[in-house]
Amino acid sequence: MAGTHRGPHSDQLGVAVEDGLGRKEVAMTSRTARSHLTQVLVTAVFSLGLGSPDAYAQQVDPARYDQLEYRHIGPVGNRIAAVTGVVGDRLTYYAGAAAGGIWKTVDGGEYWEPIFDDQIDHAIGALAVAVSDPSIVWAGTGEPHIRSNVSLGTGVYKSTDGGETWRHMGLGDGGPTRTSRIVIHPTNPDIVYVGALG
Repeated sequence: MAGTHRGPHSDQLGVAVEDGLGRKEVAMTSRTARSHLTQVLVTAVFSLGLGSPDAYAQQVDPARYDQLEYRHIGPVGNRIAAVTGVVGDRLTYYAGAAAGGIWKTVDGGEYWEPIFDDQIDHAIGALAVAVSDPSIVWAGTGEPHIRSNVSLGTGVYKSTDGGETWRHMGLGDGGPTRTSRIVIHPTNPDIVYVGALG
């Protein structure tokens, strides 16, 4: 049991602690007393579990999501190496396969259409859609992950009509490429950064 009283100096606070064996007086400054009291309160809060993140986390009854099932939404085939979507359009996505070209959906994944079959390359490593113009799509060919069965590409391609037609833009003139990332400038789609090996 503890009690407090003012000491002989205005900045001192006396704390009397009774521990069952007797009463002890401890003189401390009010700053020290506040610090001690803060430590005691913080310890109490955390020891009761009130300060843990779990005390405030939203609890969801598992029965609410027991009925959900995973389903394959495509595209059917091999490994997907790159995925991108259109900002502001929650239904349009592009998927680049490690050895299967580019696929596009405009209905959130119900149906996927191959849109790169007419090109010489089939290994896609990176995809990007321009934020300022969603009809501009860039594709980097060549799987970026070095493996024993890697498919290589011949550079980067650009579409200005949402993937209906493609034009080879370069980077593959010196040999095969592996493209890992494409970044299009947010306001000027003519500025494009490509991360490629080869």
